[in-house]
Amino acid sequence: MSRKRNVLIAIKGMQFLAGGDEQEEIETVNRGTLRSEKGKLLLEFDEVYEDTPEVTHTQLRVTDDELLLTRTGFINVEMDFTVGKKSLSLYKLPFGEILLGIDTENVSVMETPEGISIQADYSMEINYQFLTDSSLKIEVTFI
Repeated sequence: MSRKRNVLIAIKGMQFLAGGDEQEEIETVNRGTLRSEKGKLLLEFDEVYEDTPEVTHTQLRVTDDELLLTRTGFINVEMDFTVGKKSLSLYKLPFGEILLGIDTENVSVMETPEGISIQADYSMEINYQFLTDSSLKIEVTFI
């Protein structure tokens, strides 16, 4: 699949708080594009946040054991979700920067005739302090 396909991209981020008893969810749905290149899935879309007209361009590069998320614009960050690897990312916002640590336990990709499901399970630190266990679920629907 080297040609671009139009898709709907639903991203749900879940953070498990207080020892896993509570959870916080954030979900977004955007129109974007999907293409496959050299064994990687490439998803791209733009987001506009409520309080600003600035656009953030997001690119997701996915393999069986790796998810690389790059955002440029209003928010700037490169996040590396590679199984068995701890990575550090500088999350740049208009009001400052946050150092994120990501320790990825699992990345899974499942393709169906209707679309693609991607999941990454990881723990997150802020400034070297454990914050939460998290899960990122991405549902890609062909349109």
